[in-house]
Amino acid sequence: MPVIECDAEDARERLETAGVVIESGNTDHERWRAERDGATAVAYEGKVVVQGADPVRLAALLRETGGRAHCYFDGASRGNPGPAAIGWIIVTSEGIVEEGGERIDDTTNNRAEYEALLRVLDAAREYDFDTVDARGDSQLVVEQVRGAWDTDDPALRERRVRARELLDGFDEWSIEHVPREANDRADELRVREGDTGAVLVCYPKEWLDDGTVRTERIEDTDRAVERRLSGPGDPDDWRRVAAHNDRVVARVAERHGDVHAANARAFADFMSNHYARRIETATADERREFREEYFVRNAWPSAEQRSAIEQSLSLTFDAARSFATESEQ
Repeated sequence: MPVIECDAEDARERLETAGVVIESGNTDHERWRAERDGATAVAYEGKVVVQGADPVRLAALLRETGGRAHCYFDGASRGNPGPAAIGWIIVTSEGIVEEGGERIDDTTNNRAEYEALLRVLDAAREYDFDTVDARGDSQLVVEQVRGAWDTDDPALRERRVRARELLDGFDEWSIEHVPREANDRADELRVREGDTGAVLVCYPKEWLDDGTVRTERIEDTDRAVERRLSGPGDPDDWRRVAAHNDRVVARVAERHGDVHAANARAFADFMSNHYARRIETATADERREFREEYFVRNAWPSAEQRSAIEQSLSLTFDAARSFATESEQ
């Protein structure tokens, strides 16, 4: 139960600014009460107590401005371009502060990723954090926002400028590439400092007891994810990778038809945007991740695509390997 030491009237003003309705207190000791998102804030002299099953969002509004937030974002489109959806989440040391997800107009995967980033930064600004660490699984967006990679797409360039404007509004900021399996499980994430900098730690929920790992519950340590939060990469490498993967898709389309081509397109986007590597270098784990997570969630496949996915991947790998062999000759 968060207890926030603050001036009750200043806290009231912050809530009213955020659109929270303030009500009279129930006793002589209570200055006022407010409810939001299943939590209740009760003001006393010099402090506000937040009660309820999920007090984090309301407590974040009540605190003095400042603090650090980890902002996770993700976006995807079906068809690239096609119908698109975005998702985002803001996490602090106390838990989830805010999250959102919605369908958006037809667009590309990369534009959807940018839209998700812009939404989460807008939300973080509303909470007046002074430090934000943005995390996403699109290396292209991360490197473009950093300024390491350029883009010839006017729509992406416009979004990159807006993202930098939002980021520059914070006292400190960073943006990093994280693995997709970590981004999909933002509610279980913790960030700790390691010998080489910040480390993203992701544990299965059943290992945790009120945020603490219970060692007697651990059966398989391979289920833990610990990744250094970094996004290495060279823009020319990414361009070469994307061009190669696009040629693979074109060959699949030419030889095997629309269904296999659509699945090859989805896998090419997955490898280019999330790993910045050629299709033929995908590991068994990455192929499984694509089939079980990315494909069903982000490619929005038809029934025909779903039934053909294994054959499509085999044909796509054959095409990719043949290109690699040709380039070596």
